[in-house]
Amino acid sequence: MAPCVEKLEHEARPVLCYIDALDECDEEEIRDMLSFFEQLGGLAVSKELRFLVCFSSRHYPHVTINHNIDLVLEDQDGHQQDIANYVHSELKGGRSKRILQIKDDVIARASGIFLWVVLVVQILNKECDRGRVHALEKRLKEIPDGLHSLLKDILTRDNHDMANTLLCLQWILYAKQPLSREETYFALLSGAMSSEDLTNWTAEEVDEKP
Repeated sequence: MAPCVEKLEHEARPVLCYIDALDECDEEEIRDMLSFFEQLGGLAVSKELRFLVCFSSRHYPHVTINHNIDLVLEDQDGHQQDIANYVHSELKGGRSKRILQIKDDVIARASGIFLWVVLVVQILNKECDRGRVHALEKRLKEIPDGLHSLLKDILTRDNHDMANTLLCLQWILYAKQPLSREETYFALLSGAMSSEDLTNWTAEEVDEKP
């Protein structure tokens, strides 16, 4: 990438790189990547080039970056209001006093995490779709705080099919390359069938329609 930066002197426009979900990488990989981009930044400065990098991450890992500007999303003006607007716009159930209180509770428990709010609203809306508006308050109390705990709860709550869920995640995580729909289908099927029932298959046996 360094040669590409050196060629920027012939370009009129600056280059801005966005790198999202830094927190999902291995910490040593993060440090190596940050060191690499710091070197590129130093090269760009020495050549008076406009080369900017924006890293997006949760509040971990704690890694020091030289010559950076920190922007904490939940501290920015309007972020909390955006969450409130989303809840009041998307959460169903009407405008009764109880529903308005539930909306306020969701906003208060969000801790600035927009994704947590989106997932919670989806869960509560499913209760509404089942005609269980009266159960929203109880369901909200069952939902854990924090994104990590919520995701774990979503994955483990309906544990009647946990074996297939676990198998699906294992294929996604450990496959050497992304699987096609057909490959995913037979990969999951292999976990549900005994070795005696597994046979060769042909393309004619698979419906490729979406």
